[in-house]
Amino acid sequence: MKLEQLAKDSSSPDTVATVGKVEVLPGAANVISGDVQFTVDIRDSNYETKRSLVEEMRQFVHAVEVSRGVKITVEQINDDLPTRSDERIITLLEQAYREKRIPYHKMISGAFHDSMLVGRFAPIVMIFVPSKDGISYSPEEYTDYGDIALGTDILAETLLQMAQN
Repeated sequence: MKLEQLAKDSSSPDTVATVGKVEVLPGAANVISGDVQFTVDIRDSNYETKRSLVEEMRQFVHAVEVSRGVKITVEQINDDLPTRSDERIITLLEQAYREKRIPYHKMISGAFHDSMLVGRFAPIVMIFVPSKDGISYSPEEYTDYGDIALGTDILAETLLQMAQN
């Protein structure tokens, strides 16, 4: 509940916070667990906002440790820096969408993509195409070939404009 509240109360509209894998040991319905392990993922497009939320969560965990008299170990697995898309390329993309009369929606991607690495040395943007029922990163993911073709057209037009400028 605290994690959800931190995300909801964040000053940033881009904050997301999730609990992922949960493992309760010994895992029996009628036995008080002796060990619980779980992952927490906090993301935001602004690094300082994310760091602040992580620190608030750490303080909360410490308060629970003290008030409950339990031992809690926090292990930070990663601390990715958000990567910003290149504004010039965004402008070219939007121009291509408008010229081709293709509806589009600007959005933040919180997922880890290669662009986070490439963005360290080159300008980046990402073009997303719709997946059926919004399902992605799943065997059930399906994108219509027509949508793939439209995304490819936008990419080609944008690359052409970049090459000419």
